Amino acid sequence: MLDGEGIFVTTSKFTQSAEKEAANKVRLIDGRELVELMWEYGVGVSAVENFAIKALSVEYFDNFK
Repeated sequence: MLDGEGIFVTTSKFTQSAEKEAANKVRLIDGRELVELMWEYGVGVSAVENFAIKALSVEYFDNFK
């Protein structure tokens, strides 16, 4: 959790010295985490294809006995 004073977001990476300087002061979100958050919360993404997973209905075939 953030105990510091803010959040800094980049689409790139942070250097080790930036991470060290920001520790406990600023929440750093790099490009990889930004994409993960966008994916998780549906921001700036859309479904390209949907598919169904089907299961065999045993009850249906019981009627043929």
